[in-house]
Amino acid sequence: MSSSNKVEALRSKIAAGGISVGGWVQINSPTVCEIFGKLPFDWVVVDLEHGGAGLSHLPDLFRAISLGGSLPFVRLFDGTERSCRLALDAGALGLVIPNIQREQDVYNIGSFCYYPPSGRRGLGFSRSNDYGLSIPAELGSAIKPVIVGMVESETGVSNLESMLSAKILDAVLVGPYDLSASLGVPGDFLCDIFQTNLSKILLTCRDLRIPVGIHLIRPDVRDLIKYKRDGFTFFPYSMDTVILYHKLIEDFSQINSLG
Repeated sequence: MSSSNKVEALRSKIAAGGISVGGWVQINSPTVCEIFGKLPFDWVVVDLEHGGAGLSHLPDLFRAISLGGSLPFVRLFDGTERSCRLALDAGALGLVIPNIQREQDVYNIGSFCYYPPSGRRGLGFSRSNDYGLSIPAELGSAIKPVIVGMVESETGVSNLESMLSAKILDAVLVGPYDLSASLGVPGDFLCDIFQTNLSKILLTCRDLRIPVGIHLIRPDVRDLIKYKRDGFTFFPYSMDTVILYHKLIEDFSQINSLG
């Protein structure tokens, strides 16, 4: 299946309410990305905002993800035109935009990511078009990347309905730690104010038929099942760094008990 068909298949799947589970990579390693790409994730996100990779590393990391058939996604530092353009030229098929807060932010992202006439993305020889070998005859036929907006602040929650009205975001992703910090309850996901805002995000997305997800930091399928029952369908499932130490912490708790 071509990259374009894979992107549209994912877009159709999540729009129809299907569950989509992806990987999340912070370690700047093609080997780690290749392993994640071979797992049955729909997509694998390279985390530029908090991970060890930079924009110049993306081509090699994306190649490794694509080897296994997963779609290469990236969480950007920000939603600026330069960040979007360079990530897309490197071959990103999905962009996770941190901390969207206003309707204009979303319109700007669409403009940066789409070729004319839908947007103003520039066209040049790059990895995304096989260095010129597969430049589409018509710009409008080019792949439209999956765009995921992260809601991570009280302002973002307040403006969510207007941001979704732009009809640019394919999905919304809750950033639980930053959202809780914005609400004055860092890391407390069970308190009333966090749960109230989480419910508002879920209901707003449901009313406007936009898939909504949450990053499951702990690798526990029971959490995924719980959030699925609540109506979430788009899940980054833990991350490479957490998966590494999570199992070892469990093992060492038993090893240390041996004396």
